[in-house]
Amino acid sequence: MNNTGAYTCITVSCAGGGAPCTADIPIVVDNETCTPVEFDGYVQAICEDINSTQGRVPFSVTFTPTPSCRNYDVTCNNAGVASITVEIHGSGYNPAAPPTVVLTGGGGAGATAVAVVGTGAITTTTISFTSTGSGYINGTYTNVPLLGGAGSGAKATITVAGGIAVSGVVTTPGTGYLTGNTLTPDPTAMGGATPLTNITFNVNSDYGKIIAVNITSNGTGYTSNPTVTIAPPGGGGQQATGTAILDFCPGFTAPGCSASGLEIPNGVVQVGQTISVCTNTGTAPSVPDNYTLVQNGDCLCGCVSTTIASTGGSPGVGAVNYWYTACNGALVQGTVTTGGSPSSVTVCIAHNSLLTQAVNGATASVTENGGC
Repeated sequence: MNNTGAYTCITVSCAGGGAPCTADIPIVVDNETCTPVEFDGYVQAICEDINSTQGRVPFSVTFTPTPSCRNYDVTCNNAGVASITVEIHGSGYNPAAPPTVVLTGGGGAGATAVAVVGTGAITTTTISFTSTGSGYINGTYTNVPLLGGAGSGAKATITVAGGIAVSGVVTTPGTGYLTGNTLTPDPTAMGGATPLTNITFNVNSDYGKIIAVNITSNGTGYTSNPTVTIAPPGGGGQQATGTAILDFCPGFTAPGCSASGLEIPNGVVQVGQTISVCTNTGTAPSVPDNYTLVQNGDCLCGCVSTTIASTGGSPGVGAVNYWYTACNGALVQGTVTTGGSPSSVTVCIAHNSLLTQAVNGATASVTENGGC
């Protein structure tokens, strides 16, 4: 009796005379394996020679393991709104009366936001001179007040060579300026000499533009990004637009099968993402209300060789954090670093149990290599 190799003989005594005869045949099996095992054998009267095929009654029994390490597909279904990105900043809005922002759709409710209108900060950084002036004292001058325009408080760093301005950077944006204003660096802050002709340049500003949309309530239950509507400006101008970005689902503790629980942090699982969680407790793991659980077979019977790498970002700085369930049921956390040691790892993991989090400009590269 065996599924491979020679048969093992077991002798059972019966009363004979046509009376029924039964026997329990002990077989040692491993319930934590993944592949069904077939056991074949036959019954034959002991009076027959062991090599004789006379009177043999064959039997076949298949043992299907049911490993205790159970797989649960954990799906992040919904979350609140994390932020709103301004796509078109618009123009013509009143800083004293910001427009209404409305979020609709997305399957959730309760998210609210307010718009922030620019009050005239200069958005020009590198100065492009309309006149480089003449007669200035050579040098680099910092915190030079900028004169003119509709606003106040702006300052710049100006570099002069050969008596003319050769470069400049706005360092303090000020407030109240309008796009197109012409400004002049204060010559008294640039060596004290009276220039022959003044340095001038034009600026752009954020006055009347939507510079941000701040979330005041994240809301709940959003399964997709809600539509963001920013009211148009009164009296003309360009209407601003924005895009909502959903929050991540909250973190939770993955129980594991042969190790203590591992904390899956916030900021990792996205709405719509499904991951595998393993448990041998016989009951489903506990996860926040944002998730649903579906028991889906045995956790360790679908292991796959997987390479996790970090690309992008500065060498030694860009990194990818990862979490997965190993094929012995242990929960593993680690980090690979761009150009670092290691910059990649190849591991055997429970299928679909991998979570990655790229930081500092890195990109996670994940390759499934096949079974393991």
